[in-house]
Amino acid sequence: MAAASSAENLQEEATCSVCLDYFKDPVIVAACGHDFCRSCITQCWEGLDANFTCPQCRETFQQRVLIPNRKLANVTEITKQLLQKTVRKDSCCEKHNEVLKLFCEHDQKPICVVCGFSQEHKAHAMCLVEEAEQKYKADLEQCLQQLRSKLTDIQTQQSNEEENIVKVKIQEETQRKRITSEFEEMRQFLNVEEQVFLAKLKQEEKEILQTLNANISQLKEQSSSLKEQIAEIEEKCQQPAIEFLNRVIDVLHRGSSMNFPQPEVVHCGLKKTSSGVMCQNIALNNIKKKLKVSEVSLSLDPQTVNPYLFLSGDQKIVSWGNTEQALQMNPKRFDDYPCVLGSEGFTSGKHYWVVQVNKGINWSMGVANMSVSRKLDKRTNQPYFVQTYDGFRTILHESIPIKRAPQKGDMEESPERGIWALEHWKGQYQALSNPVTPLSLIKPQILGMYLDYDGGELSFYNADTEEHIYTFTASFTERIFPYFCVWSGTLKIF
Repeated sequence: MAAASSAENLQEEATCSVCLDYFKDPVIVAACGHDFCRSCITQCWEGLDANFTCPQCRETFQQRVLIPNRKLANVTEITKQLLQKTVRKDSCCEKHNEVLKLFCEHDQKPICVVCGFSQEHKAHAMCLVEEAEQKYKADLEQCLQQLRSKLTDIQTQQSNEEENIVKVKIQEETQRKRITSEFEEMRQFLNVEEQVFLAKLKQEEKEILQTLNANISQLKEQSSSLKEQIAEIEEKCQQPAIEFLNRVIDVLHRGSSMNFPQPEVVHCGLKKTSSGVMCQNIALNNIKKKLKVSEVSLSLDPQTVNPYLFLSGDQKIVSWGNTEQALQMNPKRFDDYPCVLGSEGFTSGKHYWVVQVNKGINWSMGVANMSVSRKLDKRTNQPYFVQTYDGFRTILHESIPIKRAPQKGDMEESPERGIWALEHWKGQYQALSNPVTPLSLIKPQILGMYLDYDGGELSFYNADTEEHIYTFTASFTERIFPYFCVWSGTLKIF
């Protein structure tokens, strides 16, 4: 038994862990010291230029260095010869002392020819030992190929995950630096704003105190004059009758005629430099500075406005009206939806604009593709829009006048329809994503919209508090315009 165990150990040392056969042209992997057949390790590393992995210990290294192991080759040959003698003894049937030439498929073991004709095995499927060896070696080789393929896939996934770890760390470092830089800029901005308003406050105090001090000086002079006159009259009253009556009329005249100008009235209350307007300006400036974008001077396009919407003369205010205007037909116009677009579209860059919404009742706003549906096909009750090389052309269908005002639901507002918008409807706020995203907001006074065309983002902010509300992500592929839909109330664009 000890001899058999030693033989097995010797055979194991002379066996390649990849092909599970005796070493053929064995080589040492220099990085970890493990041995393989040259052909086996070459096949394992086929197609790799780096990240070579040892099939035995799984250590990964960058260089492929293989050293011939002649001593192991000699040991392998000696092992073969020694084991052949042992095999001769082990390859005989213990029962019949015949060479084991057959392989019983049922019992999965080699047998001799006599066993093959015995009652025990004659009904079993059998084949030659050599054939069974070839068959199972082929099966094992196929299994090895599958395992190697799985190993390659796993190693590739592992490599990808390791690369992702590096990417995440790089992104974290980059974003951490950006966040630190942005907050430092915000701190510097607030420090400057603080100094500006403190300087204004100090100047206001100085002007008020200067006036008050001038008033005090004036009042002191008046008080001194009055004290002198009082003392003179009191002294006069103490004089004897003859002396008292002498020039008494002059003293009386001077006393009764002493009138002094009133000091300048000063409103002592300092202006509330930390008022909501100031904070709002800081918030707006800070958002624009933080986003590194200048504010767009936005106006509304009268060629796109729905007949039920009314624009102000400067095209900055849009209001819902209960009557339909007689407007000229225009392929750009939203005939059947209470919408209007901004006069300027964008195909790149970063842009920011603000809208006063506190007088709006039911509305939605955001951006829309140039190809957004603007008409309702009265034949099919479906929205449509026809484009040519310049973006617009006259509608092909005959115009069939609609007999009612626009109604909610006539048009679907969603990214799939080329509209990315925030909506306020019956007191509720929601992002018109798919599905719709309800938003819990304290009613904002002014909304800021930040468009990063190249980055594929549209973000909404409460411009009073700098609070981020919602961000759409998209891949913009055409010119997009600021978009406004008003069902009731008024919106004002700054």
